[in-house]
Amino acid sequence: MLYIVSHTHAGLDCPGKDPDQMKELASKFSQDNLSNKSVKLLDVFVDQSCMLQTKKEHLCLFVVDANSSSVLSELFAPMHVEVRPMIRWQNFPSKPQEQHN
Repeated sequence: MLYIVSHTHAGLDCPGKDPDQMKELASKFSQDNLSNKSVKLLDVFVDQSCMLQTKKEHLCLFVVDANSSSVLSELFAPMHVEVRPMIRWQNFPSKPQEQHN
């Protein structure tokens, strides 16, 4: 099943500032660890403020394929995350329709 996992944190608490936290995250999201949990990380979106290290709240979104939401809560711990099951909108137009005059 597809899930969107969202995580927010204060700019002052950004893991990007701490090399040890970044190593821990890299280990959590390694192919080996994800495979062991039957999780596929399909895409990740990181708020630009996270990259610029501004002081405002940062948002990160993860698009994942997993068997259950419980494995995702465990995978992302101790980060506080919101996990939402998603379905693909099959007939959503991927490009704007051409207008004919």
